[in-house]
Amino acid sequence: MYKALRIDVENKLQQALYYYKKASVKMSQKEINELLGELRPTTDVSVSTYKMMGVVLPKVEVSYSDIENETYNYLETTAAFDYLLSYSRKLLSYLLELVEIETKVEKMIDEIEKSKRRVNAIENIVIKEIEEEIRVIRMKLSDMERSNTIRMMKSKEIIINKYKENQQK
Repeated sequence: MYKALRIDVENKLQQALYYYKKASVKMSQKEINELLGELRPTTDVSVSTYKMMGVVLPKVEVSYSDIENETYNYLETTAAFDYLLSYSRKLLSYLLELVEIETKVEKMIDEIEKSKRRVNAIENIVIKEIEEEIRVIRMKLSDMERSNTIRMMKSKEIIINKYKENQQK
């Protein structure tokens, strides 16, 4: 979806630049820029945010109120200017959609990189520490078991010796 939109926007932008160059052959750049500035539609862009998988992402909404009566003289402009005007009006919504998607992708990539760092920290630090603690606990348990065995053997020896003393009396 992103790549297709990116290619589409680049193609539309190239087409608009082509018509700009074509229009500038018979019209001055100043005239073209002035007319484009006067004829631009009123655009309301609102940006909101929402969360996806714990990441705050932007949502761009665009609303237009097109110019109903275009006030430029068709005789003073070229057909290329008319195409330029048409392409430039369509291009804004595509550009904003592309910006929204690219921003989402960048934020998700940043979040994925943070998650990778956390996973690496868990794998390389926390798990190693836990394994070391398990090893230490096993050694202590083994020592305690040996100590308990020795204590039981000593107790058995004492009991046997007392029994033998009582038998001899």
